Amino acid sequence: MDREATAAEDAVRPRGRVTHRVATLSLLTLDTAAWCGGFLGAAWTRYEFALTAGAGARVLTVALGCAAVYAVLTLVRLRTHGRHPIGSAGEARGLAGTAATATLATLAVVLPWADRPVPASTALVGGAVALVLMAAARGAWGARPRGCGGGTWGHPAHPGISSLPAWG
Repeated sequence: MDREATAAEDAVRPRGRVTHRVATLSLLTLDTAAWCGGFLGAAWTRYEFALTAGAGARVLTVALGCAAVYAVLTLVRLRTHGRHPIGSAGEARGLAGTAATATLATLAVVLPWADRPVPASTALVGGAVALVLMAAARGAWGARPRGCGGGTWGHPAHPGISSLPAWG
């Protein structure tokens, strides 16, 4: 009987590894959007709000390349240093280091070109904007309701209380 209950419970409850992969892919998708948004915003202001379709396509190509470098660096960092909880100080430190490394790698690739696909400042400003967007998303992820108390931010027994040190 216990064996059947355990099997039924496992069938209903998603496995930790599956949800871990989904969370990783969701964050990498969000990070890619942050890189694209940061680079587009930086190029848009650099071109004084007159970004053409061709220049926008070049900016998106460089942003996606930078996002790919960032994704590889993130996966290597997770394999070598382990995972910190999302929104924690350790995760923010790793995020900043990985984003800075990807930004500098992109700058190192863009700088030697005589006819650059994007202005050189786009990598630096776009990387900084992307880092802010990624950090804000992780902060919002860490502050989200945990599904307790009917979606309230507080303790299920005391919805008006938002922080109880022993609860979590």
